[in-house]
Amino acid sequence: MEDRLGALADGLRIARRSQLIARQSVIVGLSLSAVAMLFAALGHLPPVNGAILQEVIDVAVILNALRALHVPVEHHPVLNPEEHAALQGEHASLKPILEQIREVADVLALEQPVDMSRLMALSRVVQQELIPHEQEDERRLHPALAHRMPGNDPMAMLSRTHAEIMRLCRQYQNQLQRLQGREPDLQERRFLLKTLYSLSAILELHFAQEDELYALLATNQLG
Repeated sequence: MEDRLGALADGLRIARRSQLIARQSVIVGLSLSAVAMLFAALGHLPPVNGAILQEVIDVAVILNALRALHVPVEHHPVLNPEEHAALQGEHASLKPILEQIREVADVLALEQPVDMSRLMALSRVVQQELIPHEQEDERRLHPALAHRMPGNDPMAMLSRTHAEIMRLCRQYQNQLQRLQGREPDLQERRFLLKTLYSLSAILELHFAQEDELYALLATNQLG
């Protein structure tokens, strides 16, 4: 009853093992009972002995079924401690960019004169740091992780988020190019504000999703 994907993987392992044990119990129990009835029909097994033998068979089947209570769940780490620490460090280095995006958006929300140099500085940071990070994740990191994980395209959700982040980054840069250094009017200001707040929100969510996933992969909770 955990709010984590790793618990779902454990549940599938438990269900499959329990199903296997149940099948074993049914097959073994019916087989032994059939053999006992055959011997009884041939007169080699007295009724009292047959009744006792049936109880022994039932107890053996029950004891076998009790093995389902103890499930050896084996996890296989996808990230080693060094890789996990490196990924955490990358996200920590990007935190100032998130703060800068939010600060610029907050200034636009005040509807006061805009310092275009701050907008241009943010555009350079997005172009030189944020976009390369997202491209590197999409081209190299996530495909490498997907090869180590079970399932068909396990990183698809994060790839979709990458695409949205890239779209918002390019949208912001295109808006600045159309301004050509002049101060935005009210409509343009609102459009910039919407873009920056959207980018800030999706980056916060995306980094949180990645941090949780990397923690699961590094602590043997998914794989």
